[in-house]
Amino acid sequence: TGRNGILPFSVQVIRDRFPRMDPHIAADLSALDTAVLHSRLSELGAIFDLDGIQQRVAELDERMSAPDFWDDQNAARALMAEVNPLKHRMEAFSALKSRLEDIDAAIELAQEADDDDLGREAVEEFAR
Repeated sequence: TGRNGILPFSVQVIRDRFPRMDPHIAADLSALDTAVLHSRLSELGAIFDLDGIQQRVAELDERMSAPDFWDDQNAARALMAEVNPLKHRMEAFSALKSRLEDIDAAIELAQEADDDDLGREAVEEFAR
């Protein structure tokens, strides 16, 4: 508390927003901001040309679905060797995006529930 028994503005705002939550957990939860992570994930998508990779995978998948795909075993193996690493990159990016969405959901749930345990879990999930 301040000199006159009034809480500093930011602490009071946090207590007003999360009246049932431990103030330390509430402060940590209030400080979480995933906007920078979303921005960086978007930048990574552009750097690694995920749109181009998705387009190339779609083209290769179409070729692999042809009835005569396995007629030329060497060509089929070469195409598989090209598509598998591309799919792996897409899956890795998708996993990152999904994890970030899970973090956003955990933060939102903790804020709505005004609950210490959910707040703590959201903060820990963000820190991982």
